[in-house]
Amino acid sequence: MDGRPGAVVVSVMGQGPLRESPPGRRDRAGQATQQSAAGRASGQRRGIATPPPSRRPAGAYPDAAPVVEPGSGRSRRGPDGRNADRRRRSRQREPAVAGPADLGSHVRRPLQRRAPPGARFAGGIVGELLRRAGGRPDAARVWGALIVGIVGALLLGVAGVSDNYLHRGVETSANSPFVIQPIGHAPAANEDLLALAAGERAGVIDEMAGGGLRYVRMPLRWADLEPQPGEYAWDDLETTLTGLETARITPVVTVVDSPGWAFQSGPATDAALDTPPADPTNLYGFIEALMKTFSGRLPFLQIWDAPNDPAHWGGQTPDPVGYATLLGESANAARLSSPGVRIVLAELAVAPTNGPDDLGFLRAVYRSRAADFFDIATTVADGGDRSPFDRQVDPDRINVSRAVLTREVMIEEGDPETPVWATHFGWTTAPGGVSGPEQAQYTVAALQRMRTEWPWMGLAFLWDVTATGSDDPGRALMADGQPTATLEAIGSGAADQTAVAPTGYTPLGAPAVTLVGRWTAQAAEPEYRTSPDVGSTVEIRFDGSGLIANVVYGPNSGDVRVQVDGGPVPGLPDDTGGAGSILDLSNYVAYDASEPIVTGLDPGPHTVTMELVEAGSLTVGGLIVVRDLPTLWPIVVLAVAGALLLFLAIREMLYVLALRRGYLRRRRQIDLNQAGRL
Repeated sequence: MDGRPGAVVVSVMGQGPLRESPPGRRDRAGQATQQSAAGRASGQRRGIATPPPSRRPAGAYPDAAPVVEPGSGRSRRGPDGRNADRRRRSRQREPAVAGPADLGSHVRRPLQRRAPPGARFAGGIVGELLRRAGGRPDAARVWGALIVGIVGALLLGVAGVSDNYLHRGVETSANSPFVIQPIGHAPAANEDLLALAAGERAGVIDEMAGGGLRYVRMPLRWADLEPQPGEYAWDDLETTLTGLETARITPVVTVVDSPGWAFQSGPATDAALDTPPADPTNLYGFIEALMKTFSGRLPFLQIWDAPNDPAHWGGQTPDPVGYATLLGESANAARLSSPGVRIVLAELAVAPTNGPDDLGFLRAVYRSRAADFFDIATTVADGGDRSPFDRQVDPDRINVSRAVLTREVMIEEGDPETPVWATHFGWTTAPGGVSGPEQAQYTVAALQRMRTEWPWMGLAFLWDVTATGSDDPGRALMADGQPTATLEAIGSGAADQTAVAPTGYTPLGAPAVTLVGRWTAQAAEPEYRTSPDVGSTVEIRFDGSGLIANVVYGPNSGDVRVQVDGGPVPGLPDDTGGAGSILDLSNYVAYDASEPIVTGLDPGPHTVTMELVEAGSLTVGGLIVVRDLPTLWPIVVLAVAGALLLFLAIREMLYVLALRRGYLRRRRQIDLNQAGRL
């Protein structure tokens, strides 16, 4: 500062001193600058260049402060030249007027691509937020953190939706409780064998056996088998069962169609397709006689069909409690008359007219405390016109994946151990369906998906076997008795599929399991078998990444050599020869255990062998194939990126909050224009 009042000298970057003019002159210079800026802005808004001002005589601006060039003391502009820069900028901003030579189309101009409306809208919002927060550093940081957090949440949401779409209903069988399938996954179909003539019936059974079918679901009409109380007609059923036993096909019978003497006739019942008995004890008597007459020959018994459809419930409103009562009476009669029989829940109509849907009725049956009266639940796996890889799950969407909803209802009702059968399964070739080759391809692919991803799904029954027309949809046999492309495709791969255990529980009697030695079934639990002979082995061929064995520890249990694909098992001690590993089952207290034999294998076919190598016994009660979920890296990357962005957003907001509350000190900054004087 020099000796004059109101004057400040500032040295900038080693240049000459800049003297501040007195306050009065400074104010007049500011007003002149504002007027000049207003004039330029006015000309630019009209789209024309600002014309140069008329020359005025020297001294017209006596109060204009000269601009001093740094390091010199000379003024750059005087009274006549102070608008030179303004005229120069105006000439530079004048729009170029195209001459005749410029009007040709040979001039290339870059293509301007407009962003999508959604992107422009989002960009406008982000730009406006940043503009408003530009003068407030804390607000800008908060808005930036919010934007980053929203992007992170969106990425996590996309990852979650994708994972749910790809993995909904998929189970690995790695943890208990395990779904105990009473049988494997052999090909199965529906067929009303008792409705066929005796000669035709034998031919259809032979065609079914030749096509690889091993299970048939067939109705038993109570009205035909007991036309009068206590009078039974078993001859056709006896002949049919004998033919099925010869063909090695297992029947699954469904009791339907009450005789007229078992219910009160009326307009509603006369118009209905079926009517339940007025007194459930009448059905109890029929089931008791049936199971005693064919004891051991009817391993699976389904009680009624579509009880949620008024057409199958006497034309009346379906009653879940009434069906639960009917189911309980029938189950008690069957189990007392033929121990070991498995009770199958009625197939439920998906969307019956004037009746509850299958999912709501199933919940009501569970809440009627009927879970103890059936061993196998049912669902309809109608492919519609969609591929088996359509993984969208929705009650109103007709596809194979809709079966997942049945499983979810059972889990919600506390019943995760009961297996599910698809009592009607497949695609139609009728108008609106699929083509014949697609039907065969889709059927095989869906069966493979069930075996791999759904250990809770057991048998899947094709819609029907015989056809009534030359192109009857959804059948396994054509009208001339020849197999369809679907049945041929299933039959060709049936041997390979049953020879390898899929994901989930595999009983010891499955084709994928080989027992060598003398094995005895346990009286208390038929699934367990015991061998006291050294050298007895259990071998299983499976497709998965791990294996769990139900074994018995106890004082009489011996050492077992375990091999996976002919070598030792990682994690178990090797035997003396190094050819396998040793599993010691001896213990002073006997107990059952689900023992993980091997884990972490590459997905694919493997073979595990368990051999008793010392005096004692080996007791095995079924094997559980584990299949780990595949790692989908795009979903993993989305989830990690979303989580990282959310972390950064939360960290930034916490940092701003700490600054505002005074928990952290701000960095010191020098504001050279704090007073607006520089």
